[in-house]
Amino acid sequence: MKKNQNDAAVIYEDEEMKIAQEEIKEIRAMLLKEQKEIQNLLSDKREEFDTEVGDEIDNSVNTQEREMQSRMELRHYQKLKLIENALGRMDLGEYGWCEETGNWIGKKRLMALPFTRLSVEAQQELERQSPNYRYSPSVENLKLEDD
Repeated sequence: MKKNQNDAAVIYEDEEMKIAQEEIKEIRAMLLKEQKEIQNLLSDKREEFDTEVGDEIDNSVNTQEREMQSRMELRHYQKLKLIENALGRMDLGEYGWCEETGNWIGKKRLMALPFTRLSVEAQQELERQSPNYRYSPSVENLKLEDD
């Protein structure tokens, strides 16, 4: 039985979807592992800094260490939010598909940038249109319903 072009397109789309679902499972496992690691880091009791009165240099060093730890915690919280957003898109069936083109982003890109929402082509087009634009999957870019 001969298949027409439309049948071939449907088979291709079904095969592409099957491959996409398998890749998403792999990436989900990676994100869940990373999520757990970050949650463990954040739930561990923060290292207590020496509260003894010391000279100005000791106080300065302690302050710098606390500020650095605060910045690291903020990065962990931001990354955790990005992971949760990606997992939510997976649950909705929207993960891995470019928001601009609707095409599958691809495993290599998703493994390298699991929070990305754009294909390479869409990213390049944005950069061509605005040379100063640089896509960065940050918490500010998230559009979450619970926010």
